[in-house]
Amino acid sequence: QVNAGLRSNDAHEDGAGYDTTFIAEPMEDVMIYHVRNMKIDGLDTRLVAVDGSSRKLSSPKFKLFIASVAVYGFGTAVWYYPQSRLMERKEFLGVKQSVENLRKIEEDEVLSQYVKVKFENSNVFFDESARDENISEDVRLGLENWAVEKLANKLEYGYSIILDGPLYLDVQRIKYIEGLTRRRIESLNKLEERGIPIIGVVKRIETSKRLCNKDTINILGESVGEKLNVDLDYCNDALVIQEIGKRIAYGATDVLLIGPLKQVYGRGASKDIRSFTLPERIFWFIYSGLGPKAIRVETLGSMYNNNKFRDTIETLVFWLAHTIEEKGIPRIINTVDRYAKYFTKRMFMSLGGIMKAMGIAFDYDTELEFLRIASDLARGDPNEYD
Repeated sequence: QVNAGLRSNDAHEDGAGYDTTFIAEPMEDVMIYHVRNMKIDGLDTRLVAVDGSSRKLSSPKFKLFIASVAVYGFGTAVWYYPQSRLMERKEFLGVKQSVENLRKIEEDEVLSQYVKVKFENSNVFFDESARDENISEDVRLGLENWAVEKLANKLEYGYSIILDGPLYLDVQRIKYIEGLTRRRIESLNKLEERGIPIIGVVKRIETSKRLCNKDTINILGESVGEKLNVDLDYCNDALVIQEIGKRIAYGATDVLLIGPLKQVYGRGASKDIRSFTLPERIFWFIYSGLGPKAIRVETLGSMYNNNKFRDTIETLVFWLAHTIEEKGIPRIINTVDRYAKYFTKRMFMSLGGIMKAMGIAFDYDTELEFLRIASDLARGDPNEYD
């Protein structure tokens, strides 16, 4: 019966962290919509969805981090990388080993085109001191950034992008993220110049604390019509949204859209974040009685405040809420997520098979994962791509 959220001391959110960089404040009056009661005439834009995925192959000798990216809705039904024939040269692998051996990969003319050994725009190697989750995130986000950059150069007015994940990672005391965030923001600016709105759908908000400030909690409570029972010392965004849903949702199939709110700097923002400008974001939260029950939808403030974009963005946000499926996630996000994970699984099995043929042993967890994925792919059930 505990009504308090978990605390976390990690340095950033949207991955596995504790968000103290930004808080969210209402733009005006926060609106709460019962989505099923609202009609959408249709979309006046063509949608392209983007998602990246990553997996780890571990052995006593080294760790191999595998990433893939899927683009759904542009050109062919789905475009993905890495493909069976590596027609383009982009790093989709990361290796954790000693600096001495990582330098050998870096100096190899072929391997260096496809294998990362350093964090983005830094001289910090993926050596024994680097955290596995940081390496995996760096390889995956580097590949996602590359795909978004390609879209920014190819798409024209009339398209919109739905991104599985935040528009950019918050930066706070983690230097390696800065290079990835800079590149992403450059792509976002290019998309805006070309008249292409972009929306991010964030599924993991249990460690985000954007809503966890007194004024925002009070305003949300006024929108609900009663005080929200949330302890600010043990608060996270998912908990706040679920508290709202418990009070006013009509049942498990009712979907609530809450927002918009705007991004402002929180008390925990470090000096590091001010070394470059992070564009303002506008947020909505979607509640349903399904899956994780709460997700966040975000877009750039400059896009939302531009009359050329606002109608399209608002329609897309309502459309995403309308298309929530059994897992509590919009249909288009479920689709591109399955593709991205499927391609990563295939590469995991291919490289894992090569390692086994060479007599390289897996660690225990990788061995279990190898057997599970082999079983999943043998069944061919798209629901097993999770």
